[in-house]
Amino acid sequence: MKKSPPRPAAPPRPEMRRERRVARLPAEGLAFDETATEDERAALARRYGVLEVGAFSTSGRIEPEKNGWRMRGVVRARVTQSCVVSLEPVEQVIEEPFSRLYLPGAPDPETLGPDLDPDAEDPPEPLGETLDPGEAAAEAAALAIDPYPRRPGAALARDSALPPGAAPIEEDAPRPFAALAELRARLAARENGAEADAPRPEGAEDDAPDPGPRKGDA
Repeated sequence: MKKSPPRPAAPPRPEMRRERRVARLPAEGLAFDETATEDERAALARRYGVLEVGAFSTSGRIEPEKNGWRMRGVVRARVTQSCVVSLEPVEQVIEEPFSRLYLPGAPDPETLGPDLDPDAEDPPEPLGETLDPGEAAAEAAALAIDPYPRRPGAALARDSALPPGAAPIEEDAPRPFAALAELRARLAARENGAEADAPRPEGAEDDAPDPGPRKGDA
């Protein structure tokens, strides 16, 4: 008996699902205004890998464009992460606009490859039976989250071990031990010069060999 091939895994359910059926969209378009519940915000925090999503909402319109639909909106969120320096909580307020065009027969953006121009407008997405402003807002917020959150005034790791009240040493700041070494070198040079210039005591003989008797000496 032949075994049937395994079914592909179902796509994960969006954390903030707010689908609109395309067949029921009015010709003049439709406004949306959605706010995430506490459970949805907790799910979004797990998705983003952050400490907390304290607020999350989106509003905008879905309007006909070409032979498809255009979704324009703004996502507003408050996200708390760990500071990359001190691990203290850092809050970020997000207000990010987004725009998506849905057309019948459009290729899935994930199949277009990595050669897309990052500054160009996003390519159209395939038009299905539903449009989800909640998921569109969640994706827009994900792109706006700071990947390296840092708390204002957070000290670098090399400065955190300094005693209280001590200022960090800058690269071009004078170093006291370097100055001391320079002073010792100068004193040593002076002592060596003084020894070379000192007068010889009477009766001191040179180390040079005796040249012997000179001509004419008896």
